[in-house]
Amino acid sequence: MPQNLDLPLDKARPDNDSKVSPSKKEHQNNAALEMLASQLNHKLSEYVGKRYDKEREWQIAEELYNGSQMAIDDKKLAALREVRGGELPAVNITRPKTNIAIARLQDIQFPLGGDFNFSVGPTPVPELLELANSDEPLPVAEPAPAPMPPMAGPPGMAPQGPPGAMPAQDPAAAVMPEAPAPMTIGEAAHAAIKKSQDRARRMERKIHDRFVETDWAKKSRKAMEQWGVLGTACLKAPVLVPKRRRSYKPLKDAEGKTIFEMQYSNDVIPTVQWVDTRMVFPDPSARAGTTIEDVFELHLMTRQELRGLAFHKAFMQNRIRECLMEEPLTGHVAKSHILPIMGTHEDALDKRFCVMEYHGPMDKEVLFELDLIDEKDKDDPLVMVQGEVWFVNNRVIRVSVSPIEGEDRIPYFFCTWEDDPSSIFGHGVPYLMRHAARVMNSSWLMLLDNAGLTAGPQIILNKEMIQPANKAEGWAIRPMKVWFMTEYGEDVNKAMQFVNVPTQQDSIANIIEMSLNFADIESSLPQIQQGEMPKADNVTFGGMAMVLTAANVIQQRLSEKWDDDITVPIVERFYHYEMQYGDDESLKGDYEVMAGGATQRIDKQIKSQDLERIMGMAGSNEDFIMQIDLPRAFREWVLTTRVGDILKPVEQVEKEMAEKQAAMQQAPDPKLIEAQARMKQADAALEKNALDRELKTEEMNMRSAIEEARVDKESREIMARQHENQIKLLIAQMQREDMLNKLAADQQATQAQIAAKLNISVMGEETKRLLKQADLDKFNTEITYAKKEGKGI
Repeated sequence: MPQNLDLPLDKARPDNDSKVSPSKKEHQNNAALEMLASQLNHKLSEYVGKRYDKEREWQIAEELYNGSQMAIDDKKLAALREVRGGELPAVNITRPKTNIAIARLQDIQFPLGGDFNFSVGPTPVPELLELANSDEPLPVAEPAPAPMPPMAGPPGMAPQGPPGAMPAQDPAAAVMPEAPAPMTIGEAAHAAIKKSQDRARRMERKIHDRFVETDWAKKSRKAMEQWGVLGTACLKAPVLVPKRRRSYKPLKDAEGKTIFEMQYSNDVIPTVQWVDTRMVFPDPSARAGTTIEDVFELHLMTRQELRGLAFHKAFMQNRIRECLMEEPLTGHVAKSHILPIMGTHEDALDKRFCVMEYHGPMDKEVLFELDLIDEKDKDDPLVMVQGEVWFVNNRVIRVSVSPIEGEDRIPYFFCTWEDDPSSIFGHGVPYLMRHAARVMNSSWLMLLDNAGLTAGPQIILNKEMIQPANKAEGWAIRPMKVWFMTEYGEDVNKAMQFVNVPTQQDSIANIIEMSLNFADIESSLPQIQQGEMPKADNVTFGGMAMVLTAANVIQQRLSEKWDDDITVPIVERFYHYEMQYGDDESLKGDYEVMAGGATQRIDKQIKSQDLERIMGMAGSNEDFIMQIDLPRAFREWVLTTRVGDILKPVEQVEKEMAEKQAAMQQAPDPKLIEAQARMKQADAALEKNALDRELKTEEMNMRSAIEEARVDKESREIMARQHENQIKLLIAQMQREDMLNKLAADQQATQAQIAAKLNISVMGEETKRLLKQADLDKFNTEITYAKKEGKGI
């Protein structure tokens, strides 16, 4: 069988025919490589010529997606632009629908926080699953014969064993180990299943690590963008690429100190690559990705990129060196096909090398000349060799065979949005709704034209009856313009008339509305998925749920298609690579890949809803609780969420439950009971002391309140007596004035005399008042002292 070729032909392997001189052998190799390049160029020309119709479709899809024109004939488009004097106004309804479709699929396949849409599990074995419920003991090999029993001796003597045997021990002193319980068939089957599951999980983690290293989710999302626009997504895997790794190795210097030296190692890792669909030329006779026999991929490389291939050990350095000494030969493939569909100017390819990569069956005559297969394989029609060839400027720079044995298919994986029965490529969203978009833009142009015509009237002038006052202004209609009548006495209405064009806005708007509805139908993307509510008067919650479910069916179908065409086959390729080249034996086994996109997410949602409903019913009825295992149901419900990894292992939970039950079943310690009683007594005493302190505090507060009330009462009485004295003093003053007036009237004495007579009485009254004030001050002083000392008066 052929061997994998990872080195250039001039360095990879010695000549098989020792009789052929090295120069002659090199000449034979060069001739074989030239013949191989000629064969591949001829096949490439055939493949390129049969893809013209699909490339025209891609151009239309790109134009509709970008909203640059209406995907109409170039001559008609030029005429329309000339009439309207520039670029045509257009409404781009294609881009938002395409973007929402791509975003929906990206969210289904790679939701927030989850960049892996697959899982790996052991291949189910029905016989093993049936045995898992068996309680029969596991058959074991026959045990060794039992030792001979001791022989009976004379009475009073210990039994004697066989000749040469050790003296028999006392049976009471011999302790026989207890034999372990025999394992059942079911337990052995469960152990085998668990071992396979553990190996499968390790394989899944290994592939996860590979995908993290190659940025699987990002490249898949990039492919999904072309999937929605052009109708076809393409990924290539596994691609073996060299990776230079750095590490530090501890070393001892002359003084015995540890230093770290940087070291480099070159590894070859399998990766996933996104492939531009427009750069791939598969077998035109194929109608499905699994039926593609061979494929070409175009790489437009600069000199720097081509020079980088020379450091890959699978490429021929001498031939790359010869290519770099020449000018790039831009082939007809790039000029006639890549430029139109990518909108690139021809000058952009002047300094690019058109490097072609071929994958497919190899010519066994050429492989035999290159010493890659033997004569037996060359003559066997059942032997087909899958290989890889790179050529540039009609010069082969790499020849390798498939690195994965048993995989007789190309490493390219295609997924179509809507299948095209006549091509391996499919139809995208812009192409599916092209007619609705064209009707929409045509109606929009009609609406604008009609709006322009109805913005003002049509003017009819009779030049024989009028003329402009300023002939330099001409016949153009302007505000405040002066006109002269050429015929005296004629009616001016006959010289100038205005005719209004009827508006057609409503009818054209109905056409626009119909085109939007047809766009929803043709693209299978209703407006509700774009965040717009359906236009209906009686939209209910149940109706909205039905509309959302119907709107999601198409996306779920496309997601399952992505799983079948992209996810599962690529993961299977990585699985075969690990089985063939992986150095970790603990993860190898017979596994199958399960997609984790829409199917698994929908299954988890349904399972989660069922578990919630069942646990809710069981919680309301004791008879229902006895019928199900609630802890297991809870674990299954948590596993359906994104935080399923928070669960402890079942073994750890069972161990903790057993320890808890054992602790509850143990007899209480008397000392612990006595200590608990003492603690309770101490707590009671503390509580009693706290209550006593609280009662004493309340009593003191009550006494203080009573004392304050008494003192307040006495203070009010004193203030009342003071007020009474002030009233009496005011009355005495009034009486004095009356007396003074009376004496002055009766005796007609002078004022000085009357005052002299009354001084004696006034001084007496003043003396009495001062004495009363002194008594009052003394009383206030005694009250203040009593309040301060807490005593009575």
